[in-house]
Amino acid sequence: MIFFRTLLSAGILFLFTQTPAGAQSSIIRLYGSIHDEQGIPVPLANISISGTPLGTVSNDKGEYSLAAPANTELTVIVTILGYESASRNVKGTENERIRLDFILEIAFEDISEVYVYHVSDREGSLNRLDIRPLSLLPSTATPIESLLKTMPGVTGRNEFSSQYSVRGGNFDENLVYVNGIEIYRPLLIRSGQQEGLSFINPDLVGTVRFSAGGFSSRYGDKMSSVLDITYREPVTFSASASASLLGASAHAEGISSNGKFNHISGLRYKTNQYLLQTLDEKGDFQSSFIDFQSYANYHASERLKFSFLGNYSNNNYGFAPTTRETSFGTFDNPMQLMVWFEGRDANVFETFSAALTSHYRPRPNMNLKLTMSAFSSVETETFDIRGRYHLNQIEQQLSPDRTRDSIMNIGVGAFLNHARNYLEARVLSISQQGDITYDFNKTEWGLKVEKQLFDDNLREWQVIDSSGYNLPYSGKDIATWQLIDSENTLDIFRFSAFLQNTTRLSPGNTTVDINGGLRTTFSDFNNKLIVSPRSSITIYPGGVNNLVLHLSGGYYYQMPFYKELRDEAGNINFEILPQRSVHLVSGADYFLNIWDRPFKISYEMYYKWLYDIIPYSIDNIRVRYTGMNNAKGYAAGFDTKLHGDFVRGIDSWISLSLLQTRESVELFNEITGERSFTDYYSRPTDQLFNFALFFQDYLPNNPTYKIHMKLMYSSRLPFSPPKTPPYEKMFRMPSYKRVDLGISKELSNRQKDPEKGHIAGNFRSLWLSAEIFNMLDIRNTVSYSWLKTVSRDPGIPGEFAIPGYLSGRRINIKVTAKF
Repeated sequence: MIFFRTLLSAGILFLFTQTPAGAQSSIIRLYGSIHDEQGIPVPLANISISGTPLGTVSNDKGEYSLAAPANTELTVIVTILGYESASRNVKGTENERIRLDFILEIAFEDISEVYVYHVSDREGSLNRLDIRPLSLLPSTATPIESLLKTMPGVTGRNEFSSQYSVRGGNFDENLVYVNGIEIYRPLLIRSGQQEGLSFINPDLVGTVRFSAGGFSSRYGDKMSSVLDITYREPVTFSASASASLLGASAHAEGISSNGKFNHISGLRYKTNQYLLQTLDEKGDFQSSFIDFQSYANYHASERLKFSFLGNYSNNNYGFAPTTRETSFGTFDNPMQLMVWFEGRDANVFETFSAALTSHYRPRPNMNLKLTMSAFSSVETETFDIRGRYHLNQIEQQLSPDRTRDSIMNIGVGAFLNHARNYLEARVLSISQQGDITYDFNKTEWGLKVEKQLFDDNLREWQVIDSSGYNLPYSGKDIATWQLIDSENTLDIFRFSAFLQNTTRLSPGNTTVDINGGLRTTFSDFNNKLIVSPRSSITIYPGGVNNLVLHLSGGYYYQMPFYKELRDEAGNINFEILPQRSVHLVSGADYFLNIWDRPFKISYEMYYKWLYDIIPYSIDNIRVRYTGMNNAKGYAAGFDTKLHGDFVRGIDSWISLSLLQTRESVELFNEITGERSFTDYYSRPTDQLFNFALFFQDYLPNNPTYKIHMKLMYSSRLPFSPPKTPPYEKMFRMPSYKRVDLGISKELSNRQKDPEKGHIAGNFRSLWLSAEIFNMLDIRNTVSYSWLKTVSRDPGIPGEFAIPGYLSGRRINIKVTAKF
């Protein structure tokens, strides 16, 4: 339809501008973009010239181009259902190119309810997420990842961290892109308290797309998921600022008077000291996380554009612990650990990334892109912590002073933790991507050359003394319980390429989108060349306007990166292979009415075959690999989500996930020389059940008061004692339960007064929010510390698992202003 309308306009313009032989044509070229007040592109907007039959429509990026008569006063009008019309007067000279950008305001009028179905935002398993609740979402971490953790198939059990697990994979198996640039993170982080800010700045985000598996060939080589973020291009000046007890942020965006240059930049500061005060460990917390990002575009011409994305982040975490008091055990056997500390933990993670991209459109149906990017991370992790501990059995009943007294000492001892870990990591890349659209086909391709450079010096050990006995006890020497001592320099070259095609077929009343592609990667670290075929099919059944079906799958390899190359002692395995996974994903979206309101039910069933996988353990958020491809496994599950207007006019959703992921390790019998696999046992991410609720509401008679609630429940995760293979001994930590509540009041909401300009008080909206984190004050367990004892009493076990708890209840006050 768009093609025929554009063709008709061009034909009419041709007739209007014909002149006698020997005369010159006299036309101008109008072009620009259409956005709403939030900076989101408006597709399918009608652009017409008053008093003429000339016109066109905007594409899916909100862009348009239109030829018009020169030397004539013209009125350009933009209209689309749901928005107020906009117009601009223009007059151009012969062959002049004039850029006209429009910002449309939402139109409000009383009409009867209309529900629209079959609005597809899906590309196979890739789905577009609703980011409108971001600014008011109660969250201790970055809002994007917090929102993602409420999606089906995604779990996150640590409010200090933005890391998440998808369908049985760990965080290292997830791809994250911003404007087509693959994002890397610091590599030595071991706890959520150290992590600070994630790369994604929510103030800059335009669109978010996510796939929990079965994604297409244009995305890289990871085994679990892809998060594809696009920062928006500004169309007018705008700014925002927010401040709370957890930090502050500000952003500004604007466009030049000629429309050729635009930028959007954001500055963030975060501190988690307020939350850390609720932990069992007491002491002097000093955390400071700062991040600055900027995204700029220069439109050299209608066909050529240059983009720059830059980021600088400095995360400082310091902690001088003094005491720790942790109660655990059962009602019949309550226990208490008391620890007195000396020393300090100091960590600095400084990262820098930059990407320069040129976009060229040689023809209306072709796009070419060349990108040069760089990532650098300088990481320092140092600590010397000495502790003395008492482990006691305590009374079952409270004493009159509401405390429990010790009735028996089970163990006393001391430990010394030491680390001097230094890492410099750099990733340099250059890539070329392109796409061409013809008829009902879209072909995409890409090439990428990447250089990975790592220079580290790791010195880390732990000495444990229990009741005067050094562990591990030999009777002769003083030995370390844990030791990492390595120094390495790595220089890895990697090449990757992909080719894929998407075709739309229309048999009868049914529409079918078929995507098929091939991806190949070579790394000189192990001289391995891998080939990954992937495909998907999306079906819009004829005669059923409220149903979308999809099926996707393929081969997914994961080339080893820095952490996968090492074993638990820090030694590099130069024979390591890529991990392999085969995905099969099927699902559907069904649109329906409940309570006379629009809803959507989505589900996906999946199975993943895992080969050459590297077993690992998780401590807090630190993933420690064994450094060997000696396991196979699988992940299978079911995800579903109900999304819609639980309260009229605003979206809420419920997510439910079922998962089983197991692995089997290959063992070598040194006596017989035979190899055999163990029975299948639970992987560290084997979480049977996960439930998430995100609910929004407002006061019926005063919608300036809003409530946002996030509820999460995750079943028990497996864990094993240190230096004990999980197939020999495994336990389950308690389930994760958390409720966060946000109550917001809009203090002001008005259109900006153009006569005031950009001055204080001339803002679009002002919100005051109260956030209650962990509203039920549940003590969730994130990891375990293992305490060894030496005792002659056979009734006392030789080791105890001491739970490490996350934060307790906290109330946060937040102010958000948009200018």
